[in-house]
Amino acid sequence: MPTLFDVAKKVIAFAAMSSIACAALGQEPDKPVRVLVGQAAGGSTDYIARLISATMSTTLGQNFVVENRPGASGMIASAAVANAAPDGHTLTVVGSTHARLPALYDSVPYDTIKSFKCVGLIGGAPYVLVVHPSIPVHTLAELIAYLKKTPSFYANPGVGTGQHMAAELLKRQAKVALSEIAYKGSGVMQPDLLSGRVPIAFDNPSSVLAHIQKGLLRPIAVTDSRRFSALPDVPTMAEAGYPDLEIVGWFAMLAPADTPDDAVGRLNKALNKALDRPEVIDNLDRVGSRTMPGTPGTCGDLIAAEGKKWGDIIRSIDIQR
Repeated sequence: MPTLFDVAKKVIAFAAMSSIACAALGQEPDKPVRVLVGQAAGGSTDYIARLISATMSTTLGQNFVVENRPGASGMIASAAVANAAPDGHTLTVVGSTHARLPALYDSVPYDTIKSFKCVGLIGGAPYVLVVHPSIPVHTLAELIAYLKKTPSFYANPGVGTGQHMAAELLKRQAKVALSEIAYKGSGVMQPDLLSGRVPIAFDNPSSVLAHIQKGLLRPIAVTDSRRFSALPDVPTMAEAGYPDLEIVGWFAMLAPADTPDDAVGRLNKALNKALDRPEVIDNLDRVGSRTMPGTPGTCGDLIAAEGKKWGDIIRSIDIQR
């Protein structure tokens, strides 16, 4: 069965062969648009960035190139974009971790709001709590009881990610011994999770669904207000007894702060057009993500609101790097 990364590469190849004549971003139509991703290849942010970039490339008739620059909770890639020429040819796709960085780190090399212009929101997805089959549990209650007797480790794809936040909140609310092992993206942590070396994780459906279907991971609960259609028998965290663990991660496309409004507007239009395409909606829905088309202003407002919300939570549970 092809991985999501394989699917994304095929979509990009198709887009590269398309020859739709549309207005370019500016005076350099032959200059590729670079989309920097702060996570390793194979993870959910990477998959979504490649899927959306391929479709926007077709719409704009301009080559989009996705570059992975993992590390430092996405700050390496975002810092490069914040300092790039503001000409509409350098973008980044970030996850909801972006809004939490100021509360997690004493020093962030850019302002998470002022250093960027939002192109727009892409979509939102819940997380799935999974365990390796070597852990003899099938429900959240059983997992909690197990952890009270047997301290264990959990994997997260980066400090400050929604997956990290969900695990830390569960750890505190359930009062269990659960130690963190952080990685540079979902794709990087998968080998240890699948081998059982680090047997517990919250992760995006796009990263774990195929493994669940093969029986390599066991789903315990989802962090949405409703059940995930691809896992209809898996309860929500609220149904499992933890209503405060409803967490939906989002993805957004950003440009450098001084990017001209007309370039941002063209990118936003292309992004929203991509999000309206049935194949994009279907691909995102299959991995548990709902499209979130809208304006750059809507995107900016969400990032500001999420920064305040999670800043208060992070300070209350004393998570800092």
